[in-house]
Amino acid sequence: MKNRPVGRPSIFKKEEAKKIALDLFWMHGYEETSLTNLTLHMGINRSSFFRTFESKAALFESCIKDYINEHLSFIPTVLAKENIKDCVEDFFKESIHLMTSHQPARGCLIVQGILNCGEDNQAISEALKEARRRIENMLRKRVQQAQVKAEIKAGQSAVDITKMLMTLYCGLSIQAASGTSQKELENATKLAIHAINF
Repeated sequence: MKNRPVGRPSIFKKEEAKKIALDLFWMHGYEETSLTNLTLHMGINRSSFFRTFESKAALFESCIKDYINEHLSFIPTVLAKENIKDCVEDFFKESIHLMTSHQPARGCLIVQGILNCGEDNQAISEALKEARRRIENMLRKRVQQAQVKAEIKAGQSAVDITKMLMTLYCGLSIQAASGTSQKELENATKLAIHAINF
């Protein structure tokens, strides 16, 4: 009897299979994760795959939603903190932990996914960009609240601050996936937050 691939469910269950798919997409990206690899690790044939998930693209978009709801569930919690500086510090602390929590580190699925998506998969690229906008919108709303509460110095643009925070987030993902240590990322983040001068 042949050994089953690592991560393959003993009995096919849709949610368990989606978690396996998310893990593969996170490790390899959309384009590099083949249908063969997906079905092999899920333990199903192609007909079952298409009957259950419709297509690889539909599965990936579903995995993006799961990633946001599960792995990025900390965002609303940290942004609910009373002080904007605490919000930002905890946002990056949790983000860095997520980006470096695997060996090797994977960064953020959304950020890395956009970088690894070619022109032939524009729909996938747009889905990833929309996911990134969701994160940015949450940050912007919190920064705007901080403006109303006078936590941010007068004259500072909420849009500019948010773009700076998202640029840092994306950069941290790339650095994490490139092997930069958690401690190094945390130190860089501290400098960036200090430069904003909340």
